[in-house]
Amino acid sequence: MTPLINQACDILLSNLKVYADSGRAFDIQRNYGCFTLDVVASVAFGTQIDSYKNPNDAFVKNSRMFFEPQLSGPLLILTIAFPFIMIPLLRILPNKKRAEVNGFFIDTIKNMIALRDQQDPNKVRHFLC
Repeated sequence: MTPLINQACDILLSNLKVYADSGRAFDIQRNYGCFTLDVVASVAFGTQIDSYKNPNDAFVKNSRMFFEPQLSGPLLILTIAFPFIMIPLLRILPNKKRAEVNGFFIDTIKNMIALRDQQDPNKVRHFLC
């Protein structure tokens, strides 16, 4: 995992170097958020993305949708006021966005498994426990 994390660190440093050279202000939270997403994508999913330079990548978009708050104002107030009723109700109500994001990640995982099954056994990453 260390080489993959180091690779994401190199991408982060190259993105930060642009700001250091220019002296412009920047959003550090966005930079570290992109770094974190790059690490998760490479370590957990085996995909290399530069989420800072490619914010429209499907993996980036679906990851952001996954972590966005799911409840709007009125639903949030009802959930806080009546959690014993609303939480089970929210779990069974259809949610198009949740289904779309879950479908994307399930398909991504299936594709990664299929690609690893097709790889030469000598080139597959081995994990030590």
